Amino acid sequence: MQAAMRGMFPALKPNYSSATSQFFFFFSTRHFSSKLFIRGLPFSMTDQMLADAFSEFGKVVKAEVIKDKDKKKSKGFGYVTFDSEDEAQKALRSTHGKPMHGRVVFVDKQE
Repeated sequence: MQAAMRGMFPALKPNYSSATSQFFFFFSTRHFSSKLFIRGLPFSMTDQMLADAFSEFGKVVKAEVIKDKDKKKSKGFGYVTFDSEDEAQKALRSTHGKPMHGRVVFVDKQE
């Protein structure tokens, strides 16, 4: 069986120059995500309140506060997706470590 498998898959020699260029291409073309992760949200925060709080930085495509399945209350974190990466970057720079509705929020890009 192994002999048959060897015949099906010819030996591949690693091409390190190709692998290196692919590695650098991957990291040089990665973009900032337009989706942000926000923690430290007030437990009274709703999806609409979150969207309103971030709408000053651009068009909010989706805002979601993560809720406990049983109690239906906020877990204190959520996600905001913007129309563009630039808007997300502006929101991240402007809101990270700043108070929002009485609590300090921490914002990070979601990959």
